[in-house]
Amino acid sequence: MAGTELLTGRAQASELIRQATGQAGLPLVGGTALWRLLSYKSAAAFRRSVERGTVPVTTFELPGRRGRFAVAGEVERWLAEIIAANTGKPNEQLK
Repeated sequence: MAGTELLTGRAQASELIRQATGQAGLPLVGGTALWRLLSYKSAAAFRRSVERGTVPVTTFELPGRRGRFAVAGEVERWLAEIIAANTGKPNEQLK
């Protein structure tokens, strides 16, 4: 993975997180924003992934809060890696 591709991916990932949460610089991402950023089709699909231990980032519960949360920087890094790995590749057609 080239450094410039990762930086481009990181900038795109930061923008996606900002759009999903409505704010920049938040330390945690949770709720709908979290499962959508991780590309799950629904909250139920995200819950099943948590149960199976297949969520691509570390998630956790907070005392007194409902749902699961992740560190925004870890979600950003994961998104940046996905974006960088797919930069320049042609889009695959759905079959």
